[in-house]
Amino acid sequence: MPVVHGTTEVCLSPQVRAAPDQLRQVLYDQLDQIRHLTVVTRKVTDPEIVRRIAACCRAGADARALMESSYVREPAPVPESGLWSRGAGVHADARRCLGALLRSSVDVRLNSFVGPRHANIVLTGRDGLEKVLVTSAYLTPGSLDRNYNWCAVIEDPTVAAAVEEAVHPLFLGETSIPARRIEIRTDNGPNAILDLGPGSLARQTFVEAVHSCRRELCFAFCRITTDSKTLNALSQAVDRGVRVVGVVDGDQSNQPWDAVPLLRQAGVDVRYYPGDRTGAIGRMHLKLAVLDGDGTWLSTANLEDAAEDSFELSLIHPLAPDIAAVLREHVERLHAKASVEPLIPDSERVPGDPTGPIDLQALALGTLGLPSDSFPEDE
Repeated sequence: MPVVHGTTEVCLSPQVRAAPDQLRQVLYDQLDQIRHLTVVTRKVTDPEIVRRIAACCRAGADARALMESSYVREPAPVPESGLWSRGAGVHADARRCLGALLRSSVDVRLNSFVGPRHANIVLTGRDGLEKVLVTSAYLTPGSLDRNYNWCAVIEDPTVAAAVEEAVHPLFLGETSIPARRIEIRTDNGPNAILDLGPGSLARQTFVEAVHSCRRELCFAFCRITTDSKTLNALSQAVDRGVRVVGVVDGDQSNQPWDAVPLLRQAGVDVRYYPGDRTGAIGRMHLKLAVLDGDGTWLSTANLEDAAEDSFELSLIHPLAPDIAAVLREHVERLHAKASVEPLIPDSERVPGDPTGPIDLQALALGTLGLPSDSFPEDE
């Protein structure tokens, strides 16, 4: 069940992979009997989510959605034989969902951005906007049903209005928005903070969180690259005597930009949890940290230089032991099942041998990292 702290409810998904919650149901509940809806996401390919948005519109809801144009437009022209085919191209599902939203009278905007846009936001309400759903998941079947993700619902009209104001420039065609820090009231302890804006802000808040640790830091990231400006902070935490333990998606194994060997050399107990190319049915798509068993940092940003210019979000609870306990247990469970050694793709794996050697030469030659699209996140 989701854990509630003040006005915020946090869940981990999907249940099919032994996470405690089902993100689909959380989304469905958000879309129940609403009259106002704003969606900001990278990609929409899930028919059931589209059907529910369409039902809201038929019932009189005012809806608008913003998606990234690069996930609707084909990266290269399709052959002439597929020019009039609805199924042609790698983004055919996204275009089908786009058409359904447009036919439902959703005010859909497509935008091009300087960098990737990972923040996923759903604002809903009956009498004005009342709730904010933020998540690491995209509105796609793979992301909702197979990838490990986190989700938080903030039931606070003041926060919802602030988020709506923050993302409004994106609907006007702005390619970026200024950093925005939104305070979330809590019943006890310091108030939570929702940060929206460039990935450099998410990185800054993560580094601040790491510097604050005195005993233990648990983390989970889809990827950590050798060009990330957070590596020194993690190494320094180990030097202070902090137990630093975590997992990354195993599909980054043996990539020239993989920072795991460097982190392990510095004393960080980070391991590879299988991804959809290395033995699992989906990605380990989490981006989160637990600080000394009390504080939590939830984000959409990976620890990589490519995220610096992205549109990201971070949700920080300085003191939320109830949320921290759930997140920490989840990371420890994944860590116990993860591999110290790099994993290799299913297509190259020898039966009975899930690991492969570290390509030290490739690592040495690739410390500046590769373009982000060399390791696309499965959506």
